Amino acid sequence: MPNFEKWDKIKKNGIRSLSKWINSYEIDPALKSDNALIRTTLHTLAEQASGHLYNPFTSTLFTNNSSSRKTKIIQDASLIIYLHQLKQLPLQNIHIPFCFRTFLSGSTIKIEEGTLELNQLDVILPPPSNQPSLDICNYTLGQSNTQTWISRTDLNSKKAENELNGVCESYSELITILNKYDNWTKWVNNITSVIIPLYSPDKGYVSGSFKNTLSSIGMEFSTSTTYNFKILVHESAHLYFHTAEFFEDLVVPNHTKEYWSPVKLCPRPLRMVLLAYHALVFMGLLLNELNPSHQKYIEELKEYKKRIIKSKDILEKTRPYLTDNGKFILDLTSKEAEPLL
Repeated sequence: MPNFEKWDKIKKNGIRSLSKWINSYEIDPALKSDNALIRTTLHTLAEQASGHLYNPFTSTLFTNNSSSRKTKIIQDASLIIYLHQLKQLPLQNIHIPFCFRTFLSGSTIKIEEGTLELNQLDVILPPPSNQPSLDICNYTLGQSNTQTWISRTDLNSKKAENELNGVCESYSELITILNKYDNWTKWVNNITSVIIPLYSPDKGYVSGSFKNTLSSIGMEFSTSTTYNFKILVHESAHLYFHTAEFFEDLVVPNHTKEYWSPVKLCPRPLRMVLLAYHALVFMGLLLNELNPSHQKYIEELKEYKKRIIKSKDILEKTRPYLTDNGKFILDLTSKEAEPLL
């Protein structure tokens, strides 16, 4: 089982480090909002290392120059609504230049064009959720992604209806099995708040998470609940890893040499070798808890252990190229791996 306190501390250090991005954050002027007030609110949450700040809506801090203006407006407005939901923002209203939908605490909320009186939302805003919510339509990110299930689906077809039922059923079974393991529940819920269904017919089952997309993961649901549980843990581990990078890079600058990855079985940058090692350790710990006596799991876990040992060996040999933060993450991950070795 993971050491929750140690990884939660890493998350809090990452949250405090978000101040670097808050300093330069500008709300889109179309919303006619108070930039200074919102930045002050965000800074306060960062100084408190508030878990509320590690949320998909805070991803807008990184989208000033990397998204369309419409996407940024949606993300900025969603962040303001989220802060209002938390009762952290003494703001009365904002201007909404066009109608859009956002995803908040497991519910889709339609926001109409015009002046939005934030207090009027109180009757429809759900309370903050304490477990990963399923965002079928990818409203969380407010932008298109060709691998999302919704982008590849004709919603008017019978096939889509059947697929949607399957996705919802798989998600429900995933949350049920997650809640059976208290330590994993606490560890996952602390870092992952949204799951976006993916679909990739040509590449097998896909999943993903990204450094600048806070607290959300994408995954294609399998018919195997155990497989889905492993992917949820895998991507949640990546989110903890990304959070550590907000505090400081893990690999020394300009070190571009690639190393053989026992996980991916190909040459990879050192950061990616550490990323894969970190996720594999947590998947091994989960597998060791699920059913360690089952022959299938015994063989799978044996393969995990071999790759963990090889990865650790490579990372120890390349330790001089890790920053102090990188060495700390390596050592903490290796400590987690001890029950497997």
